[in-house]
Amino acid sequence: MMECAICYEQCEPLSMPCCGKEGATVAYCRPCLEVICQLGGGVGRCPTCRQCLRMDDGVPSITENRGQCQMCRQMHILVDQGMCEACNLGRRYVFRYECQRCHRLQRIPHPMWRYQATPTDFSSSTWACHQGCGDYTTWRLAPEDVGQVPDMECPESWGRREEWLEQVRRLRHSGQRPETSPRCVVS
Repeated sequence: MMECAICYEQCEPLSMPCCGKEGATVAYCRPCLEVICQLGGGVGRCPTCRQCLRMDDGVPSITENRGQCQMCRQMHILVDQGMCEACNLGRRYVFRYECQRCHRLQRIPHPMWRYQATPTDFSSSTWACHQGCGDYTTWRLAPEDVGQVPDMECPESWGRREEWLEQVRRLRHSGQRPETSPRCVVS
């Protein structure tokens, strides 16, 4: 028995398929991991390494189906509808981004926020600008959209990890089933 690093209750720790190792001092219980996956609509993130997880019969697992993503056209693990995990997430949370070159706004169905060290920095990765540049440029979230990025999807450098884990603790101890994150489309 170990203490779950999320709910702080004694538990039989689950072996994490992504970063778990023999003798690990950080453990997570099945109910907390189930809440994390429910919050993500069936796919959650490991609280330690942020790998995408799903629960199969009470056991966390990772699926590997490699191919070219239909959205970003890169080779990735495909998770749904021929798209990678990032593009599926970006389709659920379509935000407006500012182009670093022309400063026009564009809706991008990919989580470009993941590549921003802070909410105000421009991304380290590029996406095609269809507003004025006609080239691949870097982007940052429109200030009005920053607060709509789900806590569990924010880069750790944004400092919102504890807010996310507090939400999981609160839901776990309340006994309520969490609502899955709604589709967030910003116009």
